[in-house]
Amino acid sequence: MLTPQLLETFPYYQYADYKTIQRGQQYFRDRRVYDIEYYDGYAVCQVEGNSDDYEVIISLIGRNKIWTECTCPYAESGNFCKHMIASMLALTQYLKSEEVQDDWQYQLSLALQNAPRRKSGGNAQRYVAIFLLQKDDFYQHVTFSLAPRVVKASQWDALKIMDEDPVAINTALDKNRGWTKVLEQPYQSVNPAGCMNLPPEGIAFFNFVLQQGRYYGFSNFPDYLPM
Repeated sequence: MLTPQLLETFPYYQYADYKTIQRGQQYFRDRRVYDIEYYDGYAVCQVEGNSDDYEVIISLIGRNKIWTECTCPYAESGNFCKHMIASMLALTQYLKSEEVQDDWQYQLSLALQNAPRRKSGGNAQRYVAIFLLQKDDFYQHVTFSLAPRVVKASQWDALKIMDEDPVAINTALDKNRGWTKVLEQPYQSVNPAGCMNLPPEGIAFFNFVLQQGRYYGFSNFPDYLPM
């Protein structure tokens, strides 16, 4: 099992130079690790980089050996990168601050507490996040669930000329339904820094619903929206 104690004793200096370690620590302080999916033997982290977002996998090999992978070009060339360091520090904090629980209400509370506060998206891909109220009919029993979807600014011309005013954007979405033609279902957590229309708490809830629905098939949260 991955533990804070095991992560804290990882010998970074055997794998990375001082500058890389410093950059990784700064990434951690800047909260660039915006999503962590944790399991006993491994964790998957999403990290906002300077030119793209990257995925870091931290896994346990044997009893006490940690293996890391990252999708950035520097790591794919065989190097230990700053995204790995930031992810390991973020995972350590995550495991130390709260006990990991399977209860979805606890996970929702944690997601909202950790909602990123940075407004500037840097090079993050811009998009709007949308919840669709989806009707499901199982054996004449009707239920409703939330379906998280995104519309990328690069795919809908109307978004390219809009100011980043969430109220104006949501009003435009309501009046102009052209976005329905380019609606996409995300398959991993989205970068909060690129969201144009939701506050930090809103996009944290969006990622939570996306993650829970993907792994547990459970997305019936309308009663909990007031949270």
